[in-house]
Amino acid sequence: MKLVIAEKPSVAMSIAGVIGAKEKQDGYCQGNGYIVTWCVGHLIEGASPEEYDSAYAEWNLDTLPILPQKYKLVVSPNTESQFKIVKELMNSSEVTSLICATDAGREGELIFRLVYEVAGCKKPFERLWISSMETQAIKDGFNSLRPGSDYDNLFKSAYARMRADWYVGMNFSRLFSLLYENRLSIGRVQTPVVNLIVQRQLEIDNFKPVPYFILEADCGEFIAKSDKYDKKEVAEALTQMCNGESGKITKFEEKQHKDNPPTLFDLTTLQRVANKTYGYTAQQVLDTIQSLYEKKLLTYPRTDSKYLTDDMISSTGELVKNLLQSHLIDNNTKSYVDKEKICIDKVVDNSKVSDHHAIIPTTTLLNKDISDLSKTELNCLNMVIYRLIEATYIPCVYNETSVTLEVNGKEFFAKGKKVIDSGYKVIFNNLLQSEEENSVTLPSSVELNREYANVSVSMVEKKTTAPKPYDDSSLLSAMENAGKQLDDDTLKTVLKQCEGIGTPATRAGIIEKIIKTKYVERKKKALYPTQKAFALIKVVPDKIKSVELTANWEQQLDLISKGKVSDDDFLNELFIYIGNTCNECISHRKEVDKTDFKQDNIVGKCPRCGKNVLEYPKSFTCESGKNGCGFTMWKNDRFWSEKEKTLTTAMAKKLLSDGKVKVKGLYSPKKDKKYDCTVALVDTGKYVNYKLLF
Repeated sequence: MKLVIAEKPSVAMSIAGVIGAKEKQDGYCQGNGYIVTWCVGHLIEGASPEEYDSAYAEWNLDTLPILPQKYKLVVSPNTESQFKIVKELMNSSEVTSLICATDAGREGELIFRLVYEVAGCKKPFERLWISSMETQAIKDGFNSLRPGSDYDNLFKSAYARMRADWYVGMNFSRLFSLLYENRLSIGRVQTPVVNLIVQRQLEIDNFKPVPYFILEADCGEFIAKSDKYDKKEVAEALTQMCNGESGKITKFEEKQHKDNPPTLFDLTTLQRVANKTYGYTAQQVLDTIQSLYEKKLLTYPRTDSKYLTDDMISSTGELVKNLLQSHLIDNNTKSYVDKEKICIDKVVDNSKVSDHHAIIPTTTLLNKDISDLSKTELNCLNMVIYRLIEATYIPCVYNETSVTLEVNGKEFFAKGKKVIDSGYKVIFNNLLQSEEENSVTLPSSVELNREYANVSVSMVEKKTTAPKPYDDSSLLSAMENAGKQLDDDTLKTVLKQCEGIGTPATRAGIIEKIIKTKYVERKKKALYPTQKAFALIKVVPDKIKSVELTANWEQQLDLISKGKVSDDDFLNELFIYIGNTCNECISHRKEVDKTDFKQDNIVGKCPRCGKNVLEYPKSFTCESGKNGCGFTMWKNDRFWSEKEKTLTTAMAKKLLSDGKVKVKGLYSPKKDKKYDCTVALVDTGKYVNYKLLF
């Protein structure tokens, strides 16, 4: 028997169906000489600090840095039952060998190897590496299994990244939380991302509009504009000098331009376009296309490539042809696209495909009923379908006319654009049912040496505008191009090669995490830093909040995956950095200013003593402390837990300011139903109680 281990149940079921393992059991399927089971994501995780030493259970500066030489792994409590099944199957006498069928990438490799290690398995294993869940792709993958040892260095790279993130996050989160008496989450990638958002907001806050002036020359047939002028008096003088004078076309140039089609989607580009088009967050897009992948409608989503490989030319050409004949494409596009002008070669480049090719529809889609897809799924699926048609179609061709009008020795400029062939641009417009780009043409009478009498020249005052806050789309772009911030050309090149900070698969999660940890707020589509974020970025060292650390890491991890650098050497160097940073910060702890962080977690005034009530992970407590008035509102107080509610920050603020708060969805154990009611704060001076006001 061969044991196949997939990453998720849905993937395992697809594989089992193809290889004939159709007999369902508890936690696995079997048949035709195979057993197929799954991991449900990460079954194994890093041990918590207290599992190394009970002294680490309490956060204390005296215990830092925490740098255990041997990294401990534990079974995730949430998936312990599935791990037992996988472990038992791995070590079963019926199983002779294994096939790793987790997602084909660094994290997928890590998931399988950690289970293999903790289960104590020593049996040989092979690697299934596929980019689609289609039947033929799975069959082809099983016909070309590779030795598991081929991916040993990939695992070492993934495992080194996992351990390094644990050491950095755990030590620095404790260090700065203790120094500033506020629960702070620090991470190699998330902290530089918070810094990006803070710096953008500082640019906006400190921005001062600068006026500038443009002259407009109206010839009657068209309007030409001057360059910008910073000084109003100069612009006014030129206006007076030119207004009413005659003008002459001194330069006339007409050129044909081509606007080439976009590339195919990688994950980040798809997330950005979906955010701009539909307002979907990066996480929504990732979850959606992962679902479409598991339904065999799209190829592997967590890719950083925008190209296909040579061996896909024929099949992709056939796919495009069939899509254009299917119900998946609107009739306007079907009648518009000339199939003879489709060129698959445009999207093929072996050198730009590493683990996985670009995201494209599957051939399975052609025969699938998609009527039960959600609106979000349908929108994301259509975007990928239409992008494939767009990317393989002809360029948009247009003529651009540039003229220079001279009035009393002063030059004014105008441009006209006439679309000759809209090419690919009509396709996505058809999907969105939006208008085609209009041509902006100059009159045909405009020609070289043409003269105009009594040209009307006026001055227009404008102002420079502040940069916009980040949204998911622009933040993803900033993360992808983070290397541009670095001065070191080598590190800049590294980040460019590894597509910035984070990975296509993790960036969405990072954005959601910095929102969850209250560093960032999402208002409509925009992302704004909180006071807590400003305070954090003010105090953490440059190396932690810049992208330099990630650039160094990615350089080393890439070399580890190629077998050119030892993972132990990488970690030992990291230990020195963590130790030095902790010791340096702790030695200056008396100089720490906690003011900014206290402002961040103030929720109101204490009803007992009038001091500030501060928010902590489990409570809202008076800053007077244990020896003060003792006022505390626990977030999971028995009153709230019985009603299946948690006391939120907004509720606490209302209770402290108004003495009461209206709460929806309180649970009644007696009546077994939910109800809405106003809750009043009743403080006895010793105990904090609550009362329902019906």
